[in-house]
Amino acid sequence: MVSGLLSIYAFDEYWNVSSFMRYGLLALKNRGDITVICYPLKSSVECTEASIDEIVGKGLEHSFNMVIAGVYNDRASYYIDEASGIAVLLDREPNTNPVRDLVEYIGSNTGINDIVRILSNSAIDPPELMKDHTGVMLLGNDVVVAWRGPRSPSPLALGGYGFDMAIAATETAPIEVMGGNPRTSIPPGQLVLLNKYIVKVFGARTTGRVCLLELLYIARPDSVIDGIPIYLFRKKLGEKLAEELIKKGIGDSIDVVVGVPETALPYALGISQRLGKPLELLFVSTGVKARSMLKNSLMERAIAIHLKMNPVKGVVEGKRVLLVDDSVVSGSTLKTVIQGLRQRLGVEEVHVVIASPPLRLQCPYSLFDFTMNDLISANMESEDMVKYLDADSITWIPIDVFEETMESLGVNPCFSCFISSRGDHA
Repeated sequence: MVSGLLSIYAFDEYWNVSSFMRYGLLALKNRGDITVICYPLKSSVECTEASIDEIVGKGLEHSFNMVIAGVYNDRASYYIDEASGIAVLLDREPNTNPVRDLVEYIGSNTGINDIVRILSNSAIDPPELMKDHTGVMLLGNDVVVAWRGPRSPSPLALGGYGFDMAIAATETAPIEVMGGNPRTSIPPGQLVLLNKYIVKVFGARTTGRVCLLELLYIARPDSVIDGIPIYLFRKKLGEKLAEELIKKGIGDSIDVVVGVPETALPYALGISQRLGKPLELLFVSTGVKARSMLKNSLMERAIAIHLKMNPVKGVVEGKRVLLVDDSVVSGSTLKTVIQGLRQRLGVEEVHVVIASPPLRLQCPYSLFDFTMNDLISANMESEDMVKYLDADSITWIPIDVFEETMESLGVNPCFSCFISSRGDHA
């Protein structure tokens, strides 16, 4: 369940951060359409759940100087503990509620300071579910806490709006869209404590790794994830892919490069510049830009594909096309696109290039709902995939080249879903 978290804390209680929050939520729309916003009232904490459009359109009638919000793809994950007056947002749906477990673990007099003490103290052993959880935000007692779990594959960034506000978010783009400045990435095992007196980052830092699909697909290209500028990272991979195409003799046999919108465009640009082949705009989105990979049903995916991929006539007719995508899950997007290129646009050849190794396993952190049956690479070899997709060839980035590029950029990603059942990489 891909999601995004956001918190805003204004140090002056007379601030109303609702307008800032609206822009921040819009900047997280790449992660889902369902929103939960939690904010303080005089003697309690309240949470509102709605679509992003509803939240942004109607706003909130209350004035408040602090807020935590979560953006979700299919189902929200939050909890209000009435006894302690703490609201909690989680970045994924747990089997049981980890905050309730933590409250029971500490005792009946739990407050937010007790929870902070547990999460930040490596000498204290919290419940196993809290260790394994990836991202948590808490609000209560005039305090906001943003925590990145010790095994977290989900990123967390901290920024500020001058000296007036502190902002924590899953990626840096929402901070900048709100007019703020990103300051630092929060590593796994650490938390951010915000109140009227202090902004403090502390806790036992661990060696947790960021999800590779965050870097390849999920994060906005204008974000920085764990110190890595996403756009430059993706363009660099495109250049490496171009070198592989040259080795295979495909580089000279194409006429035009196109990218599956919109996440594949930086890769396509890197390939185009390295090969000296033109990059064309072939697809135009209609309405809301949907993430087809994150849709749960086949019908939703099909609708998302068609909404974001209405073709421009006359761009590729009679040409040999290099079609670039960031990753492949079920192959439904690629198959639909290739059929359209051949049947509607008269393309002569379609050569597919993928900016990642094949996806072969389910996510161990449940960040995605893919099953083994959903993953085409887990059930089909590349040769058979070429026939299924009706492509002329398919090129994946070699795992050794991929890892070399990661290392050169200082990236330490989680590869768990790219490791094959044979125990090797891709």
